[in-house]
Amino acid sequence: PEPNDFFIWNFVVFGLTDCDYEGGVYFGKLEFPQEYPMKPPNLRLMTPSGRFNVNANICLSFTNFHRESWNPTWKIESIIVGFISFMTSEDPA
Repeated sequence: PEPNDFFIWNFVVFGLTDCDYEGGVYFGKLEFPQEYPMKPPNLRLMTPSGRFNVNANICLSFTNFHRESWNPTWKIESIIVGFISFMTSEDPA
């Protein structure tokens, strides 16, 4: 988490293999609402990847774009694993 804001968490994705992102290091940010875990976070990728706009909220079923799909039992680890799974998939959605 950010030292001055516990609702903002930074993460790093690296060590990916057998995909277009192999060898890369990708910095991201999770921004949690004060109502977390009852409301979903925003997720942003801060490093250019060719797939996502830099520093823009990413539309996934477990982000603020799809509040109706949010499950408050999802852990931060599950959010990041889900993001990596989508990032490395061929799914154009």
